[in-house]
Amino acid sequence: DSAQHMRALYRALELEVPMEFCAMPDHVTLMTEVVALCVDAGNHEAALALLSEHFDWLDAYEQTLLAHAAALSSPSARPDELARALAHGRELAVALAAAVRDLSVSLR
Repeated sequence: DSAQHMRALYRALELEVPMEFCAMPDHVTLMTEVVALCVDAGNHEAALALLSEHFDWLDAYEQTLLAHAAALSSPSARPDELARALAHGRELAVALAAAVRDLSVSLR
């Protein structure tokens, strides 16, 4: 389980999870910070492991957002705010997935 793994990792690194993230220690914000810590410490192996173990869902998520956005394009759907939100979420997922791929390549 991703959340349990991240809790164990924070304990091992003696990092405290901020109160607002206690229920979600595998939040993408926290995980990207831990990856950055690993990179800054020169531990590329750990950073690559985190990227492959905890960011492998991004492409599927982007495809799900794309499918939902396509469903909203029907004439009976109300695409205004929801469509914009889905498009924005998809842009973020695509950007994060690209950053993860680029970082993975650069660390190898």
